Amino acid sequence: MEVAQFAHRTLLTPDELLGMLHTRSYWLTASAEEQAEVDRNVLDLLARHPDLAGRETIEMPYRTVVYRARRR
Repeated sequence: MEVAQFAHRTLLTPDELLGMLHTRSYWLTASAEEQAEVDRNVLDLLARHPDLAGRETIEMPYRTVVYRARRR
């Protein structure tokens, strides 16, 4: 079995981050009240966290892990 990892980053505005959040299953399956709470929490984090407050873009790190197996 072979394994490889690839790291990359995406820059998102706060609005784009919320848009991405709204495509995730945990948000889509939540009640309207829970969705609103998650949105408030994310916006609060963006406003208060010292590494995020006042930024026009947020850097989102990703890691892709690839596995390849060959038949013998």
